[in-house]
Amino acid sequence: MFFLIGVVVVFGSVLGGYLPHGSMDVLIQPLELLIIG
Repeated sequence: MFFLIGVVVVFGSVLGGYLPHGSMDVLIQPLELLIIG
């Protein structure tokens, strides 16, 4: 339960921080996920 709450808080913080100034393209990097996965 705490894990799910933590994930929601982290994603909310990251997305909330990028919404005012930045573009969401910076956060979406499929090549990085391919290399890590």
